[in-house]
Amino acid sequence: MKEEFDYVAKGLPAGSAKKLVFLLHGVGLNATVMDKMAQDIIGVLPDAAIIMPHGPEVYAPPPAQEGDLLKIPKILGGAANDNTARQWFNISGNAPTVRAKLVNTADKMNLFINSLRDIFNVQDKDIAIMGFSQGGGVALYTAFLREQEIGCAVGHSTIFFKEPNLKNKPPTLYLYGNADAEFDIPAYAESARHLTEHVPAAQIVEVAGLQHRTSTESRRFVSEFIRDKLAPAAP
Repeated sequence: MKEEFDYVAKGLPAGSAKKLVFLLHGVGLNATVMDKMAQDIIGVLPDAAIIMPHGPEVYAPPPAQEGDLLKIPKILGGAANDNTARQWFNISGNAPTVRAKLVNTADKMNLFINSLRDIFNVQDKDIAIMGFSQGGGVALYTAFLREQEIGCAVGHSTIFFKEPNLKNKPPTLYLYGNADAEFDIPAYAESARHLTEHVPAAQIVEVAGLQHRTSTESRRFVSEFIRDKLAPAAP
């Protein structure tokens, strides 16, 4: 059984693409917000197909509860709750609850990746997954929990939770901004420590002046990392 997500595709079609890059948006957004990232990756990796799935759930801001691990980003405070605003899962809950939701979503994402991998006829080493904020957490868990190791993984402006049951250690980039008001620097530093415990060679990048968003600089880091880590196309 394969898990389906609605998605937007950019770049080359099946039959022509040699690389497959998955881009996961943040909570309360949708796949279209990843378009700039997709264009930057295509610019340095022209033989790629870019797959930008929409979160499977309609965005539903949870009421603040004592003991919640995460919070809705301030930028979404007035966001409309309609079918264009999506989430990977409801973020309410304590650490074990949120980790369980991450694992469940990652399992579904891996089925989706496997389905697209077979349609595009690429190998796991030619696959990258990148995510921003909530999508970044899903991206990292997806890469680390899957049975087959992919080419690389990127978490952008996200929190990474220590997890004892991870399976794979693909080349990994973790980046965040030092002006991000959503997660403070100690939270990002703790996530970086947890990440390097799992992937000792993980690349950690702190982007000066970056808030809770991507930028020309951060997208350059991401696109060049993915370009450098994916296997070169056969001549």
